[in-house]
Amino acid sequence: MNSNPILWIPSHLWFRALERRIQTICHVQCKLHTIRPPNYGILTGLLSYLLQSVLYTPPTTSPHVNESLALLRYRQVVDRYGMFFLHDLDLTREICLPEVLPMDDLKVLQSLGVTLTRKKNNNLPSPVDPDPSNHHPLGEAPTWAEVERCIEEEPWKLMRTWNWSEERLGSLNLTACQLFQKFTIQIWTCLNTRWRTDQEAIRPTTLQEALKCWTLEFVHARIKSVAFVACNANLPGSVPGRRMSSFSDRQSLYFPTSSDNLVHYWHLLAIHPGYIAEYQDICSKLSPDDVEELNSDLATLLSECQCLPQSTQTSEGTSGTQQAIWKGKNQRILVLTNPLFYKLGHISNSSHRSSIRAPPTHTPTKVLQTHLLEQAGIPNDIARKTLNWSRSLQKKAYAKGNRSHKAKNRRAPPQRQKKHRDASTDDDDTDVSSKADGRTKRRLRSQSQRSGRHVLNSDPDLEDNMESLDDESVSDKSKDDSDYENDLE
Repeated sequence: MNSNPILWIPSHLWFRALERRIQTICHVQCKLHTIRPPNYGILTGLLSYLLQSVLYTPPTTSPHVNESLALLRYRQVVDRYGMFFLHDLDLTREICLPEVLPMDDLKVLQSLGVTLTRKKNNNLPSPVDPDPSNHHPLGEAPTWAEVERCIEEEPWKLMRTWNWSEERLGSLNLTACQLFQKFTIQIWTCLNTRWRTDQEAIRPTTLQEALKCWTLEFVHARIKSVAFVACNANLPGSVPGRRMSSFSDRQSLYFPTSSDNLVHYWHLLAIHPGYIAEYQDICSKLSPDDVEELNSDLATLLSECQCLPQSTQTSEGTSGTQQAIWKGKNQRILVLTNPLFYKLGHISNSSHRSSIRAPPTHTPTKVLQTHLLEQAGIPNDIARKTLNWSRSLQKKAYAKGNRSHKAKNRRAPPQRQKKHRDASTDDDDTDVSSKADGRTKRRLRSQSQRSGRHVLNSDPDLEDNMESLDDESVSDKSKDDSDYENDLE
């Protein structure tokens, strides 16, 4: 073996083996399409990755596929045996593969292009709980508001206890374990000692001790005033608001590949002897496959943490002042809890849960007035009529009192009187003459205005005098014209 021998395989045997692998994966996918388990999207992504891996290494993978591969310890098995097998896959059970997530979340369904529809009955499998006597303290389907309230007030009531699993964590990459230990030491060092209950340095020496530093009990005992925050990542059901990043997806947050946009404390950790600088140096010396394996193991370790600081980094379009490792609010340190430890089935829609409203403390006003009049000896029907009449008067007085001054002072128009027509001819002649006189007066008034005369009043005698003067002026003018013609002759 020291001479690096080459094993030659006939092409028909090699391609026959590849054909059998592809046929088996396709057969499993067809079976899954028929039974449609709750985590159908997660299993489909996993089988698609295995199908592509038959001929080449897939260049890009989805976050839920990376999480499934980390839970199945894909890299460790391939490095040791050269191949990967799904020994626990059982298509006869409801949960076909217990190691992966039991339910598709919203991101998985959106990545598959599924049109989301609201289901009335959504029977979801509950997560594994070591304490069956207190399986779902808030019920199988609590609302998101109830989960937030319980995490803030009594987080130990809803969260499962953390247990070390040698089978799950014992075969991880040694470099990833050492980086995680250094990450734990330096992140706790960034917390101001005034928030600490004791001044003893937190220096875990093993991976198990490092993971214990992120348990609910340890964080509550080491921080004076802490506020636990609920996380809605990968929770099935109706969760309002934007989905948060899962603990495994925070691997890129705590272990960034580039330090270009890092400022403040993140920038200090990216300078030696910070753990981010050490991580970047290690990645620069590894191949792409080894870097992917290292990131997968770090994501697995972060997903095993019960709590983590609510850390933020700068994204595109935000200022660098928003970067923080430990965030405080209302004189308390904000610590995010891992939803993988929640003891619940799924989140129910709060709008479907009706609440009974308490009745008012007083009797209605109308009923009270009626009862008071009845107690005074007035019959019920008379009391109701009296109250109705009183309310109508109050409405009229209110409407009249709220009118504006312009509306109050407005003159009421006179009522139009009906005219009685007479059939006699005298009346007709009188009407005709009156109309003619009216026309004459209007004509004279217009002529006087055009000639520069101002009529100050409408006296009939004055108008007659004006007509006579006009006739005399016309006759005088005619006489002058005739005398002028005779002279010419």
